[in-house]
Amino acid sequence: KKEEVEKWAEDVEDTMDGAALDLDGQVMEIVKGDLVVNYDERLVRLLREVRQLTELKCPIHKKIRVKAANAEKYYRHGVRLIKVANFYNTVEDDIIPSQKNMLLDSLLDFEDHLPTSEGSSKNNVSWKNCAEFVENIQKAAETLAGQNRKLKKLHALFGEEVAGLMKIDLLRKRDKWEAQWNRIKERMLKLTKKYPKERMNRWMTHWDHQLFKALEMGYKRGLESLTEMLPEIKAELVYSNGQLHFKPTLEDLQVTYFHELRRFVAFPATFSGFGDNAELFQKLGDRNGALLRHLYVTSKQLFDQLRDKRDSLKPWIALGNLKSLEEFVESEISTLEEFDNNFKMVKKRVKQAEKLPDFYKIECVSISTGPFKSTVDDQL
Repeated sequence: KKEEVEKWAEDVEDTMDGAALDLDGQVMEIVKGDLVVNYDERLVRLLREVRQLTELKCPIHKKIRVKAANAEKYYRHGVRLIKVANFYNTVEDDIIPSQKNMLLDSLLDFEDHLPTSEGSSKNNVSWKNCAEFVENIQKAAETLAGQNRKLKKLHALFGEEVAGLMKIDLLRKRDKWEAQWNRIKERMLKLTKKYPKERMNRWMTHWDHQLFKALEMGYKRGLESLTEMLPEIKAELVYSNGQLHFKPTLEDLQVTYFHELRRFVAFPATFSGFGDNAELFQKLGDRNGALLRHLYVTSKQLFDQLRDKRDSLKPWIALGNLKSLEEFVESEISTLEEFDNNFKMVKKRVKQAEKLPDFYKIECVSISTGPFKSTVDDQL
């Protein structure tokens, strides 16, 4: 064992003679873009080996003991600086690019403590006078790391909340969708009081694009089922002035219908997101042109169906359009048998009229036939 210790001592002293284990230079420097701590890992190994040999009561040369004592004196600073260097060398990958401007103050403060520029006082920090430097640079690194963690946590929270918008039916639950959006917007507004808005623009633009995706998803789903899911429009089928018509009139029903239609269709045009980015959301209409065209074709079909339904019921009120029922009977019926056959037909028609529906539902339009059926009963 004595021979092994002597061999170890010779190897260490050879290394020391080569100035590889010196602690006389500056504590840190930037080499090819990486922050490097000038605390050789072999000093850590030397400390460990000296401690082990001391415990075994092996004799250690004075020169080595002095070097180990010096290394141990700055070991705590070295460990702290190595952590700072690792943070510096990886922080670029850890920061969300769109949030970088929001960390500008902390980044500049941290950078100010680095030995980056030629002639900087930070380049003259040696191990003998590094205590204050270590304290300050570690504090700056911890401040930057802490703020970055908070912003990343906020980023994840916004992600969850915007994803939550996709789960809400924009057409059927518009109020709930807007309530969720208002909560998200309020959270962003609070952040603008903490960070200058110009530094948040890139991050807000990022979330505007995520909102665009969430809104487009709800918008598409809504357009696909809009005509069936619009608020119910009520109308009555009435007979007056010799005509069967709707009350409100078909024209008024169209006005109401297209008002409700536009309320949803035009929603993206009224949306501006976080950063007053209205132009972005206005593109939703152009991107969904095929669905919008189909929607207006469907709308035309709806009112064609209403007209067809009205016209299909006109035969029921044909008697009401006669100038004189008595004159019609006299001109068309000449025998008792004809009279009897037509009377039986009227009784059959009365029974059929009783089976007419009280309501017709065509898409979002609900038609009450109450007034119409009363007229049919009166005529029959």
